[in-house]
Amino acid sequence: MMHLQRNLAFKTLLPQIFLSRLQSPQARIPLFSEDQLTDIDLLFSEQISTNAPITFVEVKNVMSESLNLISEVNDPAMVRKVYDRVRYLQRKNFQQGLEKVEDGSTEKTSEWVTSVSSVISGPSRRFSWSHVDVEAITKSFLMYSTCPVKKEIEKVFQGDKILQDIMQRNTFNRCYEKVKTIFKQRRK
Repeated sequence: MMHLQRNLAFKTLLPQIFLSRLQSPQARIPLFSEDQLTDIDLLFSEQISTNAPITFVEVKNVMSESLNLISEVNDPAMVRKVYDRVRYLQRKNFQQGLEKVEDGSTEKTSEWVTSVSSVISGPSRRFSWSHVDVEAITKSFLMYSTCPVKKEIEKVFQGDKILQDIMQRNTFNRCYEKVKTIFKQRRK
């Protein structure tokens, strides 16, 4: 009988406890300040727009570049919150891109796919290159018999409008890795 009374008391008090926590000043403290949110959006804009994979080490390194986030670099919980925020923005950005093309128009779909050269493929979360981008990169490096050094690759990308556009949609490191992969595939 006493067990039932405790259960009943708990059930009646639970909503009151929950409401008091919602109304407490601690519950109303925002997770990030407006300045921090702005910095997260700006500093991680490339990773968000390209949906590039990101690690906690990268998050810590980027956080250390911001005056508003540097004080939180040594707090693992805050690094995790920033990481979660970036991943949320990546999913939101990718989902918004999908919503734009869900009307079934193949023309709009092809426009979107070519505007975003990186598309998530399968459960591995690897990004596949668009066929058009790979052809443009391959064509630009046909004159080389071996893979050029990183600075030379960067010069080639800077000197061609099409490659500049590809580099804007992807990170330079990703483009550099693609060039290396193209040369590796040539050797086979």
